[in-house]
Amino acid sequence: MITMAYFSSLENFIKEILNASKRGVEVTIMIPSDANFQDDTNKKTVRKLMKLSNNKINVYLSDKMVHTKMIITEDYISFGSCNITKKAFNQLDELNIFLKNIECKLKDRLVSSIEENYKSAKKVKSYKEIKYNKVLAGLESFII
Repeated sequence: MITMAYFSSLENFIKEILNASKRGVEVTIMIPSDANFQDDTNKKTVRKLMKLSNNKINVYLSDKMVHTKMIITEDYISFGSCNITKKAFNQLDELNIFLKNIECKLKDRLVSSIEENYKSAKKVKSYKEIKYNKVLAGLESFII
């Protein structure tokens, strides 16, 4: 489960997300339906993931400005301020915490909060539903 405010097509992330999906891991991603920054890049990224996985990757668009930066796997939970963008990794002092994915109150609260957001979000059925402005996505790639 990936919940991300700003999500760009970083090659390593795209590759690993697709590899996980090919291994049979259920990959679910939620982004804002109308991000206040780099909206077209967000949509371009999730569209690409859905297309390359033949719509096996689940994508949800939230009417809320999802500002969570969280990745949950079978083994770990990562949350904090780090977006999946070049700028986050190379320029900004963004940071995530990684915790073992074990039963504890913190994990339960985090997962519960995210699941509530998924309930109110719109599930995308096909990559073809995701529309974005290619010119704006190209321009955004220079600043993120």
